[in-house]
Amino acid sequence: MYFTLIKKRTILRVFALITLFITLSLILYGTGAYQVFYGKTLRELPIYYVKTDKKQIAISFDCAWGTDYTDSLLETMQ
Repeated sequence: MYFTLIKKRTILRVFALITLFITLSLILYGTGAYQVFYGKTLRELPIYYVKTDKKQIAISFDCAWGTDYTDSLLETMQ
């Protein structure tokens, strides 16, 4: 029969690491920061609102489907 002795300092370090991990997980999940940095790739989130005194709007187009019609869209808007 084998017995393993664990020092009090080791238990405190493991407890501190677990507490730190849980705290960081809650912070990242609660703020949505996990959406920005996911899978070692920085993902930029769209800007939905910018406070300004000017009366203007901004329009954006997602070209993920291809750029075949981009020129004609730009000509139409011009």
